[in-house]
Amino acid sequence: MAAPPPHRQAHVKRMTSVLETGRYSDLMLTCQGREFAVHRVVLCTASKFFAAACDGDFMEASEGKIELDEDDPAAVERMLKYLYVGDYDDGNPSSETPVADSAPENGAEQGDNQDIVSEPPSVDRAVATSFNNITVYALAEKYDIQDLKDLAKEKFRGRSASHLWRYSDLFDALEVIYSNTPSSDRGLRDIISKLCANTNDEEDLLEKPRFRELMSKDGSMALDVLVESRKKHALDCGVLEGQLDRKRTQLHAAAERNQHLRMLADKDQEIMKNFIQN
Repeated sequence: MAAPPPHRQAHVKRMTSVLETGRYSDLMLTCQGREFAVHRVVLCTASKFFAAACDGDFMEASEGKIELDEDDPAAVERMLKYLYVGDYDDGNPSSETPVADSAPENGAEQGDNQDIVSEPPSVDRAVATSFNNITVYALAEKYDIQDLKDLAKEKFRGRSASHLWRYSDLFDALEVIYSNTPSSDRGLRDIISKLCANTNDEEDLLEKPRFRELMSKDGSMALDVLVESRKKHALDCGVLEGQLDRKRTQLHAAAERNQHLRMLADKDQEIMKNFIQN
């Protein structure tokens, strides 16, 4: 990827410094013991939640402090980084920044942790990257920051298929997404259910105890995976039917050519027979 132009680099450096130093800040966010000195103009113009908290007759507005203790501090930091510079580091293994977060603990039963394909050396860091994007997406949904949701969705889409190698990681992602997003939000749900449908095409996920448990606990999850599986089946059938149609057309054309050649051969033979008789 090409380096950003110098003026963009200068802007990112300047805004990163403002965020990290808290210079000229007029609002404090607290999250599980961490404090973030931020600027109302940055947060309130991006989020209706923060605008309402700062504009209304709330304690947050008068004290200049908002508590986010239910949120993940690392996700909050990524959200703020995006609001200040327009992007965030999701911990992608291809970047130079190491992943400090880890994927959530899972309740995988025997057989769930088998590899879908050969596991690469950086699999744990890669898995953490996918989960980082899930938590950022959920946070953006909570605080109504649609453009951040869009970015987190695209980052997750680009990483999930290649990063969720193990069944246990796939099931963890499935559970976290459906537990932290409303049923009306199709962003990550469509991506993960489609990934499950594609995986199920190669291996029968219903043989996995944890997958069956997840499907039985959440009807919407089971329905989404079923719908995506039906779509994939219909698509595969359509592709196969198209291939068969092309093969039938080729065979028909070959048969017509052969018939034409036989007619020419018969005509030549008739000419030769008449020539010999005469």
